[in-house]
Amino acid sequence: MQAIAEEPTPPELDGAAASFARAYLDRGNTDAGARARLRARSSAEFGAALLRAPAPATGPARIVRLSTALLSRDPPRALLTGSARRGGEPEEFGFVFESRAGRWLAVGPAE
Repeated sequence: MQAIAEEPTPPELDGAAASFARAYLDRGNTDAGARARLRARSSAEFGAALLRAPAPATGPARIVRLSTALLSRDPPRALLTGSARRGGEPEEFGFVFESRAGRWLAVGPAE
């Protein structure tokens, strides 16, 4: 995936991406609040798929890197990449976001 060169990311994208990353890393937590946060920051289809998948290793994760980049303006699409540490082990992740009805939502994994 190629980012739009030198294009700044909107602040609302950065906030949505950081919030989704925290919810994604907490997806092993089975309480209703954790599940609701994940659903709120992703498309209905992708959120449901994440919640159906086997839960990852549990324990607190610390985000060590987050980066967003615009992929296209029409449709508004962006890439989130990042890494976290959980129990000393690195965990890399990447997701595609789309702006839908004025909200940035995770819609799938980055490939």
